[in-house]
Amino acid sequence: MTIPDSYLEYPLRRPGNDHGWFAFDPLPRRAPVHWPGDEKIALFVTVNFEHYPVHGPVPPVVAPLGLPMGAPNYIQHTTIDYGNRIGAYRLFRALDAHGFKATALFNSEVARLYPRLVEEVLSRGWEVAASGTDMSRPITGKMPLDEERALVRQSLSTLRSISGRPVTGWHSPAYSQSMHTLDLLAEEGVDYVMDWINDDMPYAITTASRALHAMPINDQWQDANIVGAQRQPTEEIYRQGIAAYNALRAEAERAGGRILSLPLHPAVSGQPFRIWAAEKLLGEIAAGGCWSATGSEILAAFLGQTAGE
Repeated sequence: MTIPDSYLEYPLRRPGNDHGWFAFDPLPRRAPVHWPGDEKIALFVTVNFEHYPVHGPVPPVVAPLGLPMGAPNYIQHTTIDYGNRIGAYRLFRALDAHGFKATALFNSEVARLYPRLVEEVLSRGWEVAASGTDMSRPITGKMPLDEERALVRQSLSTLRSISGRPVTGWHSPAYSQSMHTLDLLAEEGVDYVMDWINDDMPYAITTASRALHAMPINDQWQDANIVGAQRQPTEEIYRQGIAAYNALRAEAERAGGRILSLPLHPAVSGQPFRIWAAEKLLGEIAAGGCWSATGSEILAAFLGQTAGE
């Protein structure tokens, strides 16, 4: 059997990435960044406020805490609902104890159903960012373009209306995107996305209409991945988080400021037998020193030093 020449043809084969969204740009080659107060670490805490509908379909992409069960899925719904009703308030107290801010990643259905959580977030000076509509509707390449556009608009418009804030950050449910997502987000006024896990610092993304920036949310040491997908003990939430802090701080001493991404889920770290790990981790970070800021604040500080490069 003869293989046709077209079998080896690939129009995007070239050095670097096989897409046009951003270039390959190793971090050690970039100019150093300095955070306010000359802090070495910008602490980027994200807290996920999620909703799994009781009658929702089994999604094509399952999040780390997802259970691929048919409806009605009471155990999935109530596990996450525990986080919104109880666990979130333990995380509020743990972060409040050190005056730390966070960026709240809201499924828009959570804001619609439980606006009290939006009030709690805003009262603390946190930022509201969008995270789709609910966890049963991740974005995939099989989603029709019009359906994806409607999902993005619904999520953003709901959160902007309820919060009264611009809402310019986006994190897709389960880090899910299609080939159209970045263009749609740029069209709808989003400034930064948190789905790309290939860096420790922000970087520019090219879309059809304007530039976006990627902000790092690390998937490796997020609590839901550690205890949900990796099945590791609760202690690893603390151990991996503080190891990341120490390593990034050492890098920052010689190469400029770094961002420590700390993703927290109320249904995970907000459990009574796990909250100690988040409290211990936050306490040691506070003792070591950091600049605690929202995603928009970190991006503004970054762009203030790198614009035009």
